[in-house]
Amino acid sequence: MPIVGVDGTLRRSKARTAQGAAHLKTGSLRDVAAIAGYVLGNSGKRYVLVAIANHSSPGVVNAARQVFDALIEWTQAD
Repeated sequence: MPIVGVDGTLRRSKARTAQGAAHLKTGSLRDVAAIAGYVLGNSGKRYVLVAIANHSSPGVVNAARQVFDALIEWTQAD
């Protein structure tokens, strides 16, 4: 799986504090954005992370990507 901040679609992720600490895959369809994978927390625990946004407004789905980045950082900070 791609590593946040290193490769894949998450190379440009805003979740800078989690860079290198998360292996996640993104997915998107019309009206849907998703992210799933593993995040290594500061405590050494590995967490499974899954988030899906489904809405008919493209603005809401695009804004969800910022929420995904915040969720990655929050999980990594455990």
